[in-house]
Amino acid sequence: YLYFATNSQNVFRRGNLDPTNQTYNIKVFGGKVTIVKEDKETKESQGEGTLFGAVYGIYDEEGKLIQKISTGNNGKITSDYLPKLGNFYLQEITPSTGYTLDNTKYNFTLTKDNLNPEIIVKEQVIKERFKYTKVIAQNNTGIMKPEANVDFGIYNIKNEEVFKVTTDVNGELDFELPY
Repeated sequence: YLYFATNSQNVFRRGNLDPTNQTYNIKVFGGKVTIVKEDKETKESQGEGTLFGAVYGIYDEEGKLIQKISTGNNGKITSDYLPKLGNFYLQEITPSTGYTLDNTKYNFTLTKDNLNPEIIVKEQVIKERFKYTKVIAQNNTGIMKPEANVDFGIYNIKNEEVFKVTTDVNGELDFELPY
């Protein structure tokens, strides 16, 4: 079928016509953008956080939402076809599990020479600081005294040791864990 329109649409249809071959050169003026999501510190997800499932919006220069896309298992996604050349930006709408929302506008331009740009976005994992004091009670006085040089193992949900931490001279532990 061959479609064309001036004020209406006409369609050629099959029949007893002599075969005709035509070659057309079509110039496509648009492209796709690829998002690569990385952890700011390690490039890979930390703790129980994941780079999967973050939702990004792709916007034109006027701020009009063109499409929404979600990152895949590896933190990477390529958009659907963007119908024109020009300036665009992408911005996170919903963060992936364990990461903070990134309000940065990542600008990119689609040109004839750059139809498939790749944007690397750096994400900040949610972290929590923990402080504990290890004490030992004296049986005869009942007074608790800080205990120095005691080792503790920190384990993840899979019961794998993540790291060790040792109490200081005041019996204190101070460490930070990712989501």
